[in-house]
Amino acid sequence: MTMPIHDDDRIRAEAYDWVAELTDADVSPQTRDAFEQWRRRDPRHDQIYARVARTAALAGEIPAHDLAVLRGPATWRERLAGVITGLLDAVRPHGRWSVPRVAVAGLAAMCLAVVLAGLVTLRPPAPQVHTTAVAEIRDVLLADGSTVTLGARSRIDVRFTDGGRHVRLLEGEAFFSVASDAARPFFVEADETLVRVVGTKFGMRRGPSGLRVAVEEGVVEVSRPANRRQSGAPTRPVDSDVADRPAPAAVLTAGKQIVSTTDTAISADQVKDIAAPPSAWRDGRLIYENASFSDIIADINRYYHGQLVIISDDLADLRFSSVFRTDEIDSVVDSLPAYLPVELIRQGNSRILIRSLPAHRQNPDAVPASTPSAATALETTIG
Repeated sequence: MTMPIHDDDRIRAEAYDWVAELTDADVSPQTRDAFEQWRRRDPRHDQIYARVARTAALAGEIPAHDLAVLRGPATWRERLAGVITGLLDAVRPHGRWSVPRVAVAGLAAMCLAVVLAGLVTLRPPAPQVHTTAVAEIRDVLLADGSTVTLGARSRIDVRFTDGGRHVRLLEGEAFFSVASDAARPFFVEADETLVRVVGTKFGMRRGPSGLRVAVEEGVVEVSRPANRRQSGAPTRPVDSDVADRPAPAAVLTAGKQIVSTTDTAISADQVKDIAAPPSAWRDGRLIYENASFSDIIADINRYYHGQLVIISDDLADLRFSSVFRTDEIDSVVDSLPAYLPVELIRQGNSRILIRSLPAHRQNPDAVPASTPSAATALETTIG
């Protein structure tokens, strides 16, 4: 008797058919339209198709018959057993061995190869790494329909599983527009800080003062990973399937931000209002309110074809409110000594040291750099 096929198994079979159809070099516009209609007919169609497409991409050179067995509705042990049984039937068609023992030894090797191939397709996919160069801003479309806009000199890695979507911000900044999927929450991790979201728009930026998380739309939860670094050991990727996920230490809604540092605990008391949309830099504007000079210089370095280095400790923590365009970075750098008590020491064509101007060389009529009027002058000049 034929057992009824589970609905998910039917969708999976249809998804594999679509994968085969869409890989044809001569696929017609009508076929693509039919696929889009099928994909939108049921949310599970899109979810299962994404998983099937990833599996098909990983399958590589596995023979079509073996892949058909492995992708069926049974458990992975049953799938592998089905492949091995099929191979055995090929050499023992009527219940009796019809080949010499040496062929059986070869069969064993074939079975082992199939087992290994099956394990490869069942192994979690390796993270995908995306990077940007100096002054480059780029949109990255993820497999689930989410979009990540990478700022200049930024880097992320992405790892999706059936239970969750995982991104690590390794360098720079990024703006996330997350597709809603309640079954697979979206995690972003950086600097021992974990952000969890189902569907929203928010930005994250790594800097000398810490990790800034700012929400433009929706809600995100901020916490410390349960497996945070100990004694300098690196963290392993956060897995959404782990039951002991950390409880949120702070919840951010639209218009709120938090700056997380590795040496202080995250708390709701740190949540503040944002002064400018976290996505403003996507339009080429860097906006700061009461930001440290070290954070501003760190951002400039991602758009400057060279390196700025602060060598005077008294400069790093000066606070400024500034606005300037990313396509005018060279003029911003050149104008710093005109409005701040600093001097630029150029080393070759690409490295500039920034140090405090000695007191005897400062203009007695100049406004001290730490005062609000100096910050206003800086903003007026480079805004």
